[in-house]
Parts: sequence; structure tokens; C-alpha cells
Amino acid sequence: MDTYCAKLMEYEKYLIANSLVPNGKAGYYVNWVDKFLHGINYREEGVNQSSFISFVNLMQKDKRYADWLVRQVENAVKMYIGNFLKINMNPKAPTKSPVETKDPIQKGMFPLN
Repeated sequence: MDTYCAKLMEYEKYLIANSLVPNGKAGYYVNWVDKFLHGINYREEGVNQSSFISFVNLMQKDKRYADWLVRQVENAVKMYIGNFLKINMNPKAPTKSPVETKDPIQKGMFPLN
């Protein structure tokens, strides 16, 4: 967990150095990321798109949090994962296999001229 404390301190410095959040707000962003990491038991392999979506959904369902706050939470964790950790959270597009066509003209069996 000490590793994560150090990483969170680095994240706070990163936010401030890159002017990614309004002055004085970096601590809030770090707090939300800590809450996210706590939810996955600070396991590095738990940081992924699925855990991110689950966390944001939980925050949305909790009526204690206003919409603007949920957006702040989402931005904080997104920046931590994507910008700071450099983990790509975009879903991978499925590879397309050639589709067998049943149309004899498209298969080239019959000339079009």
C-alpha cells in the first residue's frame, strides 16, 4: 500500500504540474482515485475498463453524490488510468474474418457483362 501512497502523491504532482485541475482541487482527484483503488484492493491487475465502469456506476447510483461530483470522480479516475498510468481503456475492436457470401455474382461465378 505504501507504493500506492507514493504513486498517489506522484499523481497529485502530475495534476498540478500539467494544470489538469483547477487550483486547490488536486487533492479531491487524488481522494477519488484512492477510493477507486481501495475498491479493487489496490491490485494493479484490477485497474481496467471493467473496474472503472463498475466504480463510476456505483457512484452514480449513490444518491449522496451530485451529478457534477460523479463527473469529477469519472474524470479523476480516467486521468489516473489513461494519462498518468498510460493504460489504454478503449475496448479492442473485434477482428473481422472474411464473410462468405452466398451471392453467386459477388463470388465471381457469373460474369456481369
